[in-house]
Amino acid sequence: MKENDKGLEALMVYVNALGSSHLKDYPDQLEQIFDKAVIAALFSAGNEKRVGLLASLCEDPICGRSKCRNILDKLMKGGLMFVEDVQTILPKLRDWQKREDHDFVSPLEYAVFEHNLTCLTSIYDIVSIKTLLSLLHMKQVKVYMLLERMIRNNKLQAEIDTVDGFVTFTQSTELLNIRQILGKGLQCTHQPILQQPEELHRC
Repeated sequence: MKENDKGLEALMVYVNALGSSHLKDYPDQLEQIFDKAVIAALFSAGNEKRVGLLASLCEDPICGRSKCRNILDKLMKGGLMFVEDVQTILPKLRDWQKREDHDFVSPLEYAVFEHNLTCLTSIYDIVSIKTLLSLLHMKQVKVYMLLERMIRNNKLQAEIDTVDGFVTFTQSTELLNIRQILGKGLQCTHQPILQQPEELHRC
């Protein structure tokens, strides 16, 4: 099972647990489950099922006081994530979610990059690498590497022009579905996406 499939499965378990009558008298446990649900959503595949589960979380009374509210809001509406959003969940993450691979990329950094780039596909059909570097506040070598990883993992349908420095997002069925899903929420704002904290970005 792929990691994002596991994330979706965990999200479903947590959302179901939030509706359990056995936990209604344990608010602290419910808040912990809520935060775990939001984190699972960040690491899960963006599809209609996830949108429905995210909507359930938005309607939960815990949403208003959760420290993960900003991440939930941006996952639901297609908003760009900031460094402060990620910092709120760092203490709640498991070791494997923060551990960097041989390319100095952690699963968290990849999940955030994937979310933010998917956001940009709802705005752009073609974008320059220069624009991506400006928005992402990342070095060119890492942007190219993560773009290629998304394409290789079938997370992104795109063509990279390394000569002229452009990325063209192709009109695949999957991409069109993602755009429709993001269209149900607010459009992305043109703001810096993520300035990586030291433990996330050393390259």
